[in-house]
Amino acid sequence: MSLLKEKTLGFALILGFNASILAQNMSLDFSFDGGNGFDNFVRTTKLLSDGKILVGGYFTSFNGTSVNHIARLNVDGSLDTTFHIGTGFDSDVMSSNLQSDGKILVCGHFSTFNGAPMNLMARLNSDGTLDQTFNIGASSGYILAIEGQPDGKILVGGYFTTNDGTTVKGITRLNPDGSADPTFNIGSGFNSGVPALCLQSDGKILVGGSFSTYNGLSCNRIARLNVDGTLDTTFLTGTAFNQTPDIPQVSVIVQQTDGKIIVGGQFNTFNGVPVSHFLRLNADGSLDTTFNTGAGFDPNIWHINLQDDGRMIVGGCFTNFNGHAINGIVRLNTDGSFDPDFINGTGFDGCIYNSFYNADGSLLIAGDFGTYNGIQKKYLARLYNCFADSIEVTTFVTPSDTNFCNGQFALNINGSAPYEIYVDNNSQAIFCTDYLLLQNQCPGNHELRILGSCGDSLITQYFIPTNTNFVFINPFLDSLALDSLGVLLTNCSINYNSIDTAYIDSIWVTDNTVTVVWNIVDNSGSNLDTISYVLNDGNGVYWLQISILCPNKAIESYFSATEAIYFSNNSVTLSGLTDFSQKNPILIFPNPTNDIVEIHYEGSSVRLRIFNSQGKILDDKIITSGEIISLSKFESGIYFFEFPQPDRMSFVRVVKN
Repeated sequence: MSLLKEKTLGFALILGFNASILAQNMSLDFSFDGGNGFDNFVRTTKLLSDGKILVGGYFTSFNGTSVNHIARLNVDGSLDTTFHIGTGFDSDVMSSNLQSDGKILVCGHFSTFNGAPMNLMARLNSDGTLDQTFNIGASSGYILAIEGQPDGKILVGGYFTTNDGTTVKGITRLNPDGSADPTFNIGSGFNSGVPALCLQSDGKILVGGSFSTYNGLSCNRIARLNVDGTLDTTFLTGTAFNQTPDIPQVSVIVQQTDGKIIVGGQFNTFNGVPVSHFLRLNADGSLDTTFNTGAGFDPNIWHINLQDDGRMIVGGCFTNFNGHAINGIVRLNTDGSFDPDFINGTGFDGCIYNSFYNADGSLLIAGDFGTYNGIQKKYLARLYNCFADSIEVTTFVTPSDTNFCNGQFALNINGSAPYEIYVDNNSQAIFCTDYLLLQNQCPGNHELRILGSCGDSLITQYFIPTNTNFVFINPFLDSLALDSLGVLLTNCSINYNSIDTAYIDSIWVTDNTVTVVWNIVDNSGSNLDTISYVLNDGNGVYWLQISILCPNKAIESYFSATEAIYFSNNSVTLSGLTDFSQKNPILIFPNPTNDIVEIHYEGSSVRLRIFNSQGKILDDKIITSGEIISLSKFESGIYFFEFPQPDRMSFVRVVKN
């Protein structure tokens, strides 16, 4: 298996740390198999309520079966033969739209459906037969875009000049039966085509195309219309897209939930500002300067799929985005930056016109392409996320004797199996589905690599302590016992997944006994639990552990957390996870903290890297002993302070209240 992507998250050490990799690279789903597929490219797709897929385009056959320009596929990619289209359309289908009653609106270049005259637009019943109650009459040109309104009326855009004998240029609105809506007042309309329509949440209509005027008023390639079809003069785009290339065009428009507007097409500037084929506007039509795509795309954009998290999948005929060689499809973050955790490899070898997510998280992609990452897959492909959720490496460490390798390291991996597990660069993989106990572990630092089925990998480190300085409390319980919260365990009813974290709230010492108040935070709030630990090995670093184990179950059914302390002459310092080598410990206090922490150690300056609990680096700088670090810009939670040094690695967990 080739290694496509690799992330290093530092030390996944000491029980309380979940090393997560939000790997979402998409790989080809070979279970989506339509045989030889379509004989020409796909222009439009729609996900139906039962999971089946409506497909329209330039094709005339699917896997050897005649399906003229429209088809319905089953969930597995095979042809749905219960979709009765007869001879289908006599020319290309460009767009489609689903009505709430299950009927299907279709538009394009055609003039007949199943032998019946049906010019440029038709409505099909859910079984594929023609809806005879819908007819737009004779029209000229071709229709490229359909947008259904909540009231049942239908917006139509394209390159046409008449509808049923009436002059309508570029845009019109139809009643539910296909007749022209006389209340939609476009005047002389647009002076060129409209391939892009977007109905705003307030009922206004965003329009994109190759036009430069609307009803005699200047509006270069983008406009917003009021509900009645008149031009919205509050949409202030300035000169908009009237510069190079020679024929600029807006091909796709999508509105975000915050009212901002994403625009793609074939253009190089907006209102005098360089923007390569893609931009975001504020709700008033001005350029959103917080959205930065750098050098942008090379050729034009045809498709935008806005995800629920605000990121966007962009499709088109490009081969590059802001210096990244990427073919046909890319995902951008909310600020317009490149998201590397999406497509690996060469991607598609052609244009992408459409995509949508299935309920299972897989992504259907349609266009004019022949391969994906060098594998033949023509015109329609389904990609799946190898890691449908994150890989969480939840560790549980059993210490080793000083002179023997008898430590244990348990893995409870939450994600999409199977995995390959490599320890300390061992060339022999350990295959694992979720839980694994690594035995015969020597004291000290170890490296762990988890390789997923897509080739994505997680690299992390763990530490096996020695028995002499590791103090356990209830690591394992008998079948009838109190857990660390004082709850009698008889039926394993505790939901361990509800516990978010546990940390030392307060600590005091009497002789060689330390008493700790643990703050165990679950979905109901804080739970305080007092435990005493006896320290029998004199001064030094100790790891104090709290464990909650569900009896009569597998070893992984527990929650545990660890804090490190420094014990010296009947006094104790809470220092988080202290220097593993136990020489020159790095102390951070107060910990937990409301804002600032102070860092002390012996020696010269050191490098500090701060990670959040997902392994993302939040800060990286050189510090000196006694330096005060402010956490005011961070949210409440757990953070990890890493101190990489030539001969060792120190890693301290810090709790921000």
